[in-house]
Amino acid sequence: MQPAPTKEAILNDILLGLADTYEAGNIRPFMIEPDPDHPEEFEPLRECLAELVSEGWLVQPIRGIRAYNLTHDGYRHFRAKIQAVRTLGKA
Repeated sequence: MQPAPTKEAILNDILLGLADTYEAGNIRPFMIEPDPDHPEEFEPLRECLAELVSEGWLVQPIRGIRAYNLTHDGYRHFRAKIQAVRTLGKA
């Protein structure tokens, strides 16, 4: 069994998809699903997403579906990290 991922690792995994959706002006939210082969990832992912929503960085347009959009503030807040992940692979 693998250790639970950190918030930084989760952000590295989800930010590019969220940023690509935001930059494309796509109103369809980006689906974020835990890996079914790694159930230990579910709770840290859920907690990270809930925290990002509560801080105003993400919105979940349809409750109950794991699909999210970056807010304008969220995109600005994470822009440097997004560029770093694009450049380096993982920031």
